[in-house]
Amino acid sequence: MTQFRFPDDVGRSFLGAMINRDKLISFVFNGRSFRGFEGDTLLSALLANGCQTWRQNNQPIALNQTTIRDLCTERLDKSHDRAWYGDRLLEDGMMLKTVPTQSIIAKLGKVFSPVRGICIETPTADRFVPSDIPLDEDNSADMIVVGGGISGLQAALTAANLSRDVTLLEQADRLGGMCDYYGQAEDEEAPLSLIDRLTEEVANNRSITVHTLVTALDVRENRLLTFSSTKTDHPENRQYLRWTKFDNLVLCVGADYGDEDQAAGHRTRFSNQVHRLAADYGVMPSNKLSVITAGNSGYRHAQLLMEAGIAVDDIYDARVDPTSRHIDFAKAVGIHMHFGQKAENLTIARGYVEVQFGNSQLSGEQKANRRFANLIISNAPKPNLKLWIRSGGKCKLNVDGTISPTTTQTSNVSILGSAHGTVTQQACLAQARHVVSQQLNQQSEEPPTYIGMYKYESSPKPLAIIEKHHSIARIREDVDVPSFSPQPEQNAISEYLFERSEVNMSIEQMRATNTILGSANSISAQTKLAMSELLKSRFKTPSFVSIYAEGYLTLNAGQFIYDGDGVNEQPNLCGVVVVKNEKIAALIDCERLGQDASVFVQTRSGLFKATLGNNLVA
Repeated sequence: MTQFRFPDDVGRSFLGAMINRDKLISFVFNGRSFRGFEGDTLLSALLANGCQTWRQNNQPIALNQTTIRDLCTERLDKSHDRAWYGDRLLEDGMMLKTVPTQSIIAKLGKVFSPVRGICIETPTADRFVPSDIPLDEDNSADMIVVGGGISGLQAALTAANLSRDVTLLEQADRLGGMCDYYGQAEDEEAPLSLIDRLTEEVANNRSITVHTLVTALDVRENRLLTFSSTKTDHPENRQYLRWTKFDNLVLCVGADYGDEDQAAGHRTRFSNQVHRLAADYGVMPSNKLSVITAGNSGYRHAQLLMEAGIAVDDIYDARVDPTSRHIDFAKAVGIHMHFGQKAENLTIARGYVEVQFGNSQLSGEQKANRRFANLIISNAPKPNLKLWIRSGGKCKLNVDGTISPTTTQTSNVSILGSAHGTVTQQACLAQARHVVSQQLNQQSEEPPTYIGMYKYESSPKPLAIIEKHHSIARIREDVDVPSFSPQPEQNAISEYLFERSEVNMSIEQMRATNTILGSANSISAQTKLAMSELLKSRFKTPSFVSIYAEGYLTLNAGQFIYDGDGVNEQPNLCGVVVVKNEKIAALIDCERLGQDASVFVQTRSGLFKATLGNNLVA
């Protein structure tokens, strides 16, 4: 077990802040015994014991922070613990098995090689679907802050100092976010010192209630859907799915690193995930690494690994002539650097990773293929916009293809920190103080400019191998939005707002009740008609009215009706085309749409204009 842990004298960076090395624990997983430390989770303990993969239907899957969410387990020593989605905190003597397990063979861990060769094998595994859990009773909160990084901590403190009761929700089992991943510069406070200071201030503030192990799944008007886990083993305290009503919401959900699309192989890891496992649990990555980056944090992470005894051979940077204090530090510890090397394609093989590079410094199509035993990918962080978009926040498509918020605030929702694209520590803290004060109608002396870069730091660039997967299409998928055109125009980003319907259900819940399946273009007319009945029950004043197509539009039962075109107006789902008394009609909410109103009907080719008639259909 200690073979894949950093030693306890490695220093605070990778010591494992969440574990107690003085207290050993043991647990059983799928019939195989493992050992860990108090504070370990299932993921950290398996990785520390040399397990890097698990098999589903004979397909190997890399075990990491992303894929663990797809694993469903139950306890054999606790009869009430029937299904636990994702990672879980371990207890001494805990006996776990994956769900479902169909044979005794599935309960055995197999050893394939002496080094990091344990593979947990299951014939099938449940997809992470929290909507399988029944909705618990609704909660209410004055102000909710989602995210416990430095921006979220400062936002909570600012609101509490303005006499608000604050509920702070954090997905991890710790506060502080990724501040320690980026390091410090100039006159900034040391990251771990800053995290300790803010965490202590939050803990001592009676107006702030902190809940960890809470994932925010969805936002509707003044309501937040959360999936909560708990450390206790009480039968009534396990995992919850519930809506919480709020007066104000602050989104500090951190950056998007593109690691949701991690390749299905344990020989590739994302540096942000490797850092988090090492810092929190002391989990050691594979030795002899290479790094692909287009940002400065990749150099800092490589430097820290080298200083902790991990051999880092090379760094390949897509930028031609980058400058950074972290580049100088990495060079000082002996890491070889290759600039102008654009990683354009990545292939996972059985014993290596092959990357195709293009040279940014040379014209033409000169390519080079290189093989790596183990590879760390350090992608440039981008704003994490999923909940912002779901809440109705506006975004824009930039010239370089990136997407960013057009503002930090709607009426009662704000987005802050790296989720908004803010970079420096000082900027994150200043933005939190300023925007929260504005949201609560208080004056703030902070300047309105927050983003900025550190002095002498080259701007990061997204990696091409990530952008091919983590693209606009992926963002649409993240927010459950169908694609109505191959590429949105500059002013058409509000397409992302489409499934913000009036049904007051999350997309996951709609799918769980067979109300909506897959993307909008694949939904059958029959399924859409089923949804029309749900819409009818949710509308305050449901009515059937005539509807007339414009241009070449052909109306068919089951087509969704929106009140905006996605270009000039923000669209919201407001009705559906149905057949009433053998005639095409529209089921709408008359409280929201008047007669003779212009609406837009969704087809496979996009949104087309239609007009509601002034006659009610009996």
